[in-house]
Formats: sequence, C-alpha cells, structure tokens
Amino acid sequence: MRNTRAHTATDDHGVRGHHRNRFGRLAAPALALASALVLALAPPAPAAAEPETGEITLARLHSVAEAVATTNVGGTAWTVDQENGTVTVVIDETVSDKELRRIVREAGADADALEVERISGTLSPLLRGGQPIYASGGGQCTLGFNVQGGTYALTAGHCTGGYPAWYRDFARTSYLGPTAVSNYPGADHGYISLSGGQKENPSQVVCDGRIIDIVGWTHAYIGMPVTRAGRVTGCRSGSVTGLNFTVNYGGGNVVYNMIRTNICAEPGDSGAPLWTETPDGALAVGILSGGSGNCTFGGTTFYEPISRALGQYGFTIP
Repeated sequence: MRNTRAHTATDDHGVRGHHRNRFGRLAAPALALASALVLALAPPAPAAAEPETGEITLARLHSVAEAVATTNVGGTAWTVDQENGTVTVVIDETVSDKELRRIVREAGADADALEVERISGTLSPLLRGGQPIYASGGGQCTLGFNVQGGTYALTAGHCTGGYPAWYRDFARTSYLGPTAVSNYPGADHGYISLSGGQKENPSQVVCDGRIIDIVGWTHAYIGMPVTRAGRVTGCRSGSVTGLNFTVNYGGGNVVYNMIRTNICAEPGDSGAPLWTETPDGALAVGILSGGSGNCTFGGTTFYEPISRALGQYGFTIP
C-alpha cells in the first residue's frame, strides 16, 4: 500500500523535510508547480522549461539503492520499486534510529523516495533443526529440490559452507553425500552429490504428508501464489510480495536478487523448497535463505531464485 506523503518540517530522526508516518514511509513535502500568468498583447516570451513533475528517474532510484548499500547496516533488505517510484527498505528490530538516520542521510536529496518498513524479529539465515539432512560438522538444514535427474540435492548455501558431508539421520549413520558446490554470500545455494539417480532421488517434495511431483521450474512474479515446506514449520502457503531484494544479514553476509514472500519460517527451515501449483503441475520457484519473525506471529522470508541456482551450473529439474 502506498503511503500518503506528510507535510512536516522535521522528522523524529531530526532529518529536515522528512518524516515516517505510521506505515514507516519516509515522506517529503510535495513541490508546488508554479503557474505563469500571461498578459494579453504582451510581447512573446522565451519558451519556459517544462516544470518538474516530481517523478524520480529509474537511474536515481538505483542511486538511492546504492546509497543504502554503502551504509552496510545489518538487518536490512531493499529493492527498487520502479512502478511506484520508490526504494523499499525493510529494517528489522536490530536497526537503531541512528542507523536509520544514516541510511536517510546517504540517500541525500532523493531520501523522500525511501519506503521504510520495520518488521518484527531479526533477519538471519534460518540454520538450525532442519529437514532430515545433517552435516558432519553438526549443522542441520532442509533439503530443497533434487535436480539433474537426482544427481544433486539443492539446499541453502549458508548450510553448505565449509563443504561438510551430509547424512539422512541425526546420528550420522545413513550417508547422503558430500557437498559439491557452496555459494554464499552473494547468492545462497549449495549442492550435495547424491548416489543413485531419479528412481532413488525423485523430483518430489513432501507437503504435510502429500507427495508432490516437481515437473520443472519458473520465475517468480509479484502476487504469485506459492507454498513452502519445512520440517520445523511444515507446509505453509502465501504469495510473492517482492523481487530483486538485497538482504544484509550482518557480518558481511549480503545476498542479492532475492524473492520476498509473506510466508513465515523458523530456524531449521533453511533450504526449504518454494514452489507454485499450475495446471501443468508444480514448478520450483526458489529455496529458503532467511527471514524474520516466526509462525506464531507471522514473518517475512527471502528465497534464492531457482533460476540462478540452476542456471549457474546448467542444471535442470527434474
């Protein structure tokens, strides 16, 4: 929902000309357009430059997004919203007012393009107590999709850092395979080498006891209905609410071009598969990277796009 621009001289952060209304939008007073009075029979005047419309260019929006990035404030996520002429900035509970003022200051003259949304909880990779894949080093994550004819299992890259071996059980007695690829930060995906093939490692996901065949993959779009399965919180459905988000988890761990949804998640759901149902079957959309909140009060989650995780290595589903 777009927020109404407020007309106040100084905000609660001491930034002149901007304030946050109850939705968190940073707004600025609108510029009045001057009108010229032309007298009859007056000598012709030079053509006047066209008045500014108040619209911000795409290049300036990207400059604002780059300014947000330069602050390197952990607990933030942002994307350019070209349609509404804003840069959406999501901030979690760890972001202080001082840090928010720094973000506004870096945005400079175009700070009124910032659409700030404060969310509950802390943005973080959701690594703990996942679906039954267990790392040799003690980590536990959710298996996402089996790809390339069952040759590899896809999960989150922050799970596969350090290239551990993986097991099917907590006791680490049923061997799954070694980490083959790990990509994090920047992106957030990793692959585990599997023995066997499509028969042993089918292209399927389990959703509250239902077995769903994944017949391919697709790109996300805003409003897309999606479902995510994780061992900790089970099967949850919602919709895609944003694209191309940059997420700063802190500690130098920044990921780019992420999908945002309104589906909750909790630690242990990392790597969980996100898919959409179509008349032709279920299609993979992404894998869970991180988020904030929980499934008691709700939350925000971000996903590694399946297109990047597959395309970087030429992999396919199924």
